[in-house]
Amino acid sequence: MNVSTPGFQRCATENEMIGRTAFLFQSNVYTNNIIAIITWTLTVVVLRKLYTKSIFPNSTLVLLVASLAVGSIHEFLYGFIQNWSLLRSLVYWDQPCKIMFNEYECYPFYTANIFIRLLMICTNCAITIDRLITLSNVGIKSTAQRGIVLFILSILVSVGVCMYMTSDGPNDNLQSNCFQRQGRNIDELTTQIMIYLYIIAICLSLNTIGWFISWRNLKKDKFNLAVQMSKQESINSSLVVTWYLVSQIIFLGLYSILIYAVIKLKDVIGPLLVTNVVLWCYTYTYACMFLPIIILTSTKIISLQRREKINGLTKENQNENQKSYFDKLDRSWSQGYGNRYAPNVPAPVVCINSS
Repeated sequence: MNVSTPGFQRCATENEMIGRTAFLFQSNVYTNNIIAIITWTLTVVVLRKLYTKSIFPNSTLVLLVASLAVGSIHEFLYGFIQNWSLLRSLVYWDQPCKIMFNEYECYPFYTANIFIRLLMICTNCAITIDRLITLSNVGIKSTAQRGIVLFILSILVSVGVCMYMTSDGPNDNLQSNCFQRQGRNIDELTTQIMIYLYIIAICLSLNTIGWFISWRNLKKDKFNLAVQMSKQESINSSLVVTWYLVSQIIFLGLYSILIYAVIKLKDVIGPLLVTNVVLWCYTYTYACMFLPIIILTSTKIISLQRREKINGLTKENQNENQKSYFDKLDRSWSQGYGNRYAPNVPAPVVCINSS
């Protein structure tokens, strides 16, 4: 538990007042509000599509829906934290002793934000594990119960890691918002970010290996349609998860790089801008927005591929039926022609001489 800082200030400094009322901060909140609205709208569209079209296995479907829900909750929680900060900055723009937050009032929201971020990552890992289970044995049936169990496990892991990361508790420091804690050790923050990246990188590697295995297995049993369809379904699901995890690594990696750059250039950026620049470096909101976009795009691609395969099979079947029909017609015509127009040769007359 952190101890109180002797002589801590309960009122904002002049620099903090400038940062709290800056356009750089306000525009960031407005931008993230727009991103949240887009995320929620696309999530509704995706959920309706997933409900009406059978594209993913049951377990993967449960986990994808859970991932969409977690992303939407993250957008709501982060939006609440930032809009609360914006409201206070607008109402108390000229009252330095009321415009700031303390860690005791922010601690529940700060902890919840860390938990939801961990749950985002752990849910992705659960999807990867689900894919590996299916790819290890195509005969294993994908059930909704398995998806629910994996999601519950991801919740338990997120709770445990979150409790470890926030075990020091709140202190008496002032904060400009309930998203970031001021006065934290830089090495601790860097380690936290790297843990996120390590977990996602491992999940991406495992999913890539699984996708390669399923692609290789698809080359076998080409004449077993049921096995081919099951394997193709596994490839489609793995490919969607891979695309999603790649986007997560891009955004979270970018967040880590930007935070590292801010730490190194904090003296150049200046105390007036550092806090608000960090807000613009937060890319989790973009990661949440890209999940429904990736699912929409991938389902569209999968649907087009299915349609092409169906059209190809239908055309092949039609050609086969037409060929069979004309072959049969040809045989029938030949037989009919032979019977009808066979030369009329008189039967030989056999004479029997009687003696």
